[in-house]
Amino acid sequence: MSSVQERTQELLKLAAESRAGLKRAADALDRLPEPEQAEARAALMALAGVQPGEEAEEGEEGEGTTLTNKRLLRWALGREAEAQRPGNPTHRDESFVCARCGAQVAPGGARVRDHCPACLHGQHVDGPVPGDRAARCGGLLKPTGLERRGEELVLTHTCALCGVVRRVRAHPDDDPAALRALSASSGWRAIR
Repeated sequence: MSSVQERTQELLKLAAESRAGLKRAADALDRLPEPEQAEARAALMALAGVQPGEEAEEGEEGEGTTLTNKRLLRWALGREAEAQRPGNPTHRDESFVCARCGAQVAPGGARVRDHCPACLHGQHVDGPVPGDRAARCGGLLKPTGLERRGEELVLTHTCALCGVVRRVRAHPDDDPAALRALSASSGWRAIR
């Protein structure tokens, strides 16, 4: 095995470790002398199954650009789909009818509406990102606690179906009486 092939294998090993490893491997490939870099890229393209004519991608202005080293390493590892997934899903802020009290709830505006402002209950529809609507549970989220984080109030919800615990920010239009009742039931008397 030649030194360039060994170096290519080391770069692939580093790239497979983590996203930071992928970035370090791409940077190391960028720093290789031109002849070694060309040979390493050819080996990576062969691993990725990319033909030399397919290397050019369309740029923003319609002109061909070369495949970046980072993307080429990702393709050689068989992880080309990672570059196509958005890191932060689109937030959906929609009106809904509260599953507990039946109130018609308007969208939250600047913040994603995730609970009813009248009774403070919600529905378990969001995954790890507020507004991603990635949870399949659909259970009723019961408000079980209230705390202050800086100037904001944070509600703790517990799903009645699966037991997941979520913390969400209170909205300015949340019912003050419901917030006071939750504050008293959670042993916190900072809301008057």
